[in-house]
Amino acid sequence: MRTPDGQSSTVVMKYTLDGKGSVNSTGRGTSKSYATWSADGKTLSPNGERTITTVYNKK
Repeated sequence: MRTPDGQSSTVVMKYTLDGKGSVNSTGRGTSKSYATWSADGKTLSPNGERTITTVYNKK
């Protein structure tokens, strides 16, 4: 992920493996995520809703 000024940044997202939702916060907002297993139980797919906060400064 890149910051608005082009710097690299790392975002850590945590998920539960029991199908319950997880709420993750970053500097840009929060997301409610779910991780679901594929039918064969081999693949874990994260998905969810994100609320991103964008702040603009008038110079």
